[in-house]
Amino acid sequence: METDLKYFLKNFRLSNTQKRLLNAITREPTAHLYAGEYMIRHDLSRGRIGNALRRLKSFNLVSQEDGIWQVQPPELRRWWKVVLEYGQIEAQYLQFADISQSEAAKTIHSKFLAFENNLNNDRKKL
Repeated sequence: METDLKYFLKNFRLSNTQKRLLNAITREPTAHLYAGEYMIRHDLSRGRIGNALRRLKSFNLVSQEDGIWQVQPPELRRWWKVVLEYGQIEAQYLQFADISQSEAAKTIHSKFLAFENNLNNDRKKL
C-alpha cells in the first residue's frame, strides 16, 4: 500500500521547533548543530535544539552519517528537500512506496504506531 509522505510526516505531530530543526538538517546537513551561525540561520536556540533533536531521533527521523546530521531514511530526506525547495504541489506525487519495505522505514513506522497507540491510550484515560 502506498502512503503519502506528507500524511506520514504530518502524523508525527512535530512542534514548530522540531519542524525548524528538521528543515534545517534537510537544507543544510551539518556536524555542528550548535554552531552560532547555524542556529541564527535556522532560528534555533541551544536548548530547543536538544529537545527537538531527542524527539526527531526517537522517531529515527534524523541520525548522524559520518558525523553529519542527516534526515533519515534518504528517501524521506529527498522528498522533504523537494517540499522545501519547490513546494508541496511538486512534491505531492512523491510516494512512500519506494521505501516502505526498507528497514529504516519499518523502524520509523513501528515507532510512529507505538506513539499513536500511546496517544490513543492517553486520550481514553481522560
